[in-house]
Amino acid sequence: MVAGSLLLASAFVILWGYPVAQLPLILLALALLVAQWLKPATWLVALPPVLACVDLGAWSGRLLFNEQDALLAVLAGSAMVAGQYAGSGGQMRRRSFWPLWLFAFALAVGLVRGLLPLTQWDANAWSGYLTGWNALRVAKGALWALVFSPLLAVQMASDRTEAELRLGQGFVLALIGFGVFVLWERGFFSDLVTAQNVWGLVASWLDLSGRFRIAGPSSQMHLGGEVVDGILLVAWPFALWMGWRAKSWSALLLALVALGLALYSVMVTFTRMTYLAFGLSLFVFLVTGLAGGRHLSTGQLVTAGGYVLLASALFLVGFRFGGSVLLLGYLLLLLGGIVAGRIPRSTFRLPALAGVLTILLAIGAALAIRAVLTSKWSEVSLGTALVIVAPSAMILLAGGFAFGRALRSAVSWRQMTVLLGCLGLLLPAAALSLSGYQMHSRIATVGQDLDTRKAHWRKGLSLLGDDLGNRILGQGLGTFPRTNLMLARDHHEGIWHFVDDAQWRGLRLVGTGSLCVGQRLTALMPGRYLFIARVRNPSDQNAVLAIKLQPRRMLEAESWQPTTAGLTFQLEAGGLQWQEVRGHLDLTTASSPPWHSPRLPVFVVTNYGADASAIDISELRLVGPDGEDVLVNGNFATGGDRWFAYNDFNHLPWHLKNLYVALYFDLGLLGVVAFLILVLVAVWRSLAHAVRGYPFRSAVATAMIGFLALGAAGTLLDVPPLMTIFLLLSTAGLWRDRLQRPSTGQRSASARVTRAPENQPP
Repeated sequence: MVAGSLLLASAFVILWGYPVAQLPLILLALALLVAQWLKPATWLVALPPVLACVDLGAWSGRLLFNEQDALLAVLAGSAMVAGQYAGSGGQMRRRSFWPLWLFAFALAVGLVRGLLPLTQWDANAWSGYLTGWNALRVAKGALWALVFSPLLAVQMASDRTEAELRLGQGFVLALIGFGVFVLWERGFFSDLVTAQNVWGLVASWLDLSGRFRIAGPSSQMHLGGEVVDGILLVAWPFALWMGWRAKSWSALLLALVALGLALYSVMVTFTRMTYLAFGLSLFVFLVTGLAGGRHLSTGQLVTAGGYVLLASALFLVGFRFGGSVLLLGYLLLLLGGIVAGRIPRSTFRLPALAGVLTILLAIGAALAIRAVLTSKWSEVSLGTALVIVAPSAMILLAGGFAFGRALRSAVSWRQMTVLLGCLGLLLPAAALSLSGYQMHSRIATVGQDLDTRKAHWRKGLSLLGDDLGNRILGQGLGTFPRTNLMLARDHHEGIWHFVDDAQWRGLRLVGTGSLCVGQRLTALMPGRYLFIARVRNPSDQNAVLAIKLQPRRMLEAESWQPTTAGLTFQLEAGGLQWQEVRGHLDLTTASSPPWHSPRLPVFVVTNYGADASAIDISELRLVGPDGEDVLVNGNFATGGDRWFAYNDFNHLPWHLKNLYVALYFDLGLLGVVAFLILVLVAVWRSLAHAVRGYPFRSAVATAMIGFLALGAAGTLLDVPPLMTIFLLLSTAGLWRDRLQRPSTGQRSASARVTRAPENQPP
């Protein structure tokens, strides 16, 4: 009761003084409080979309504690006050969960080592990564998972099916919200408004040749990272599971929408490791899902997998000759063949079935041949088009028919619809993304990028020195940015720092490069704006203060935007006296993006001077045509509120870019061993349940394996929302039921899985 009351009080204190959206956030918090009080499973539905979609960090400037923490505190506090944690102590003392507590111990050691010695609680603690308080920011993801894990254990013990269903619904909602945001970010809604013809409807969101890569709703992408990739990889298996278990066509449709948005979002990450991790996790889910219910024999699984790989190759090769229209023809052949094979023999006589297959072959092949003949990418004769299309068409149709025949008695029509949806979305998406210029250029630089990463990992590990304590216990959570940028003095890409002492208060920009600090603005009226700043250059190197007023997304692929209005000011070295600089910025209609644009107006400042130069800024003003200052907290009276840093290109100084190297750096050998024990036990138990006909555990294992694979190229440990989800899934994976191997393939899942008595630890 006391802990719950404290959580609720702290949540509303954070929201009451929040820099942006106070009223909407408070109303949302009140709604969650009431819903959790009345419906104990509310948090399972609410947590995934809150962590994936509710992120105002780019507007507020808050990093240490933000609106996500407040909303999670409301959910947990409400559950505690309502007595919903009753019995959680007994559940978490089960031997099943000892790997989780071992990793929690390693995290606690890392938190203490990262925090000490305590530094000043100031604007840099709230809005930066270079103080010891960053350890608390990194640790809070695991802390929230440990807060909710007992509640998850209680609800799984009480009604496991209900708990799993609600969690799956939460992931479906998260993927839909996340996917809609990605569509907006990619210009989908702008295309709907501005399109002049049918091709204009796909001009932006299906443009796979540009360098832009999505950041999603997450503000933590402002310095790069794998937040988007991680969220997608841990969430999409549950959309597939929800579709697989759907009892109604409406539930199936919702799951397929979420799955389609997830696949599109994965496609436009243009991240090589994400593609590999997604392929691996999809393979795991399908194998465990189909094998788990004794649906298919090993030989049938291998044959089906080989056919899907062959179909993928045919789609990829065919796209280069016939584009999207050819993919449509191939898709008709493939899916039509599968459906025809799935139809029971008693429904069609042989001549009728042969007629259906002939019609499908004719239509699909005709579409594909027309696509090849009319393609603007290549000019081929009819004979060449037939050589390209005919064998592929026969393979797709015949193979699809055999595929459908193999699954006819193994899956229901709704489950077959899920498989058709997966293939219908996945194969064209793979062909489109892998054939685009962006992925061609990314694949061409694999060796070079790997060498860069390995050099970066070696440099990071060298920062540990020869200290035995660092090797065993780690440097401490969240210490890499501070160690790399401050102690190793790697300022080439720039750092930002807030100052508040007896002499002055404001922002210091050190170094140069692509780092900038900005403030997101609401819609601005066109006209002339007066810029005024109070600045100095206390360093011994010349500095250049650059001001930009530009429409931008979280990350931009190009340093120059055609609608940017900017100013530059030369600041001589050694200037200890403050000086006022001013100038005018002319904002045109084009520089103020419309409501449907994925870009928002952002005012940014940066230092274009020498590497060791520094700019002190004590005040910034931007006075509009109406005489009003459009900047909030321009004198930094409330620290870093409303100010947010961006780096579009250079992210290595802030991340180790490898989960396992990061674990060793932050937590030492203790953390690495504890983490490996946790994930191996959780994944093994999940797979053991999955192959005995428990598809939810297939989703858990799939999500965890995707996360672990992505960790080969991403830190992940420093992303609190992602760690919260991953450790909660680990808790679900550690849950152990007594398993009974079925004697036949016809026994239900409930007959195969028997829950251990609640008062008897397994």
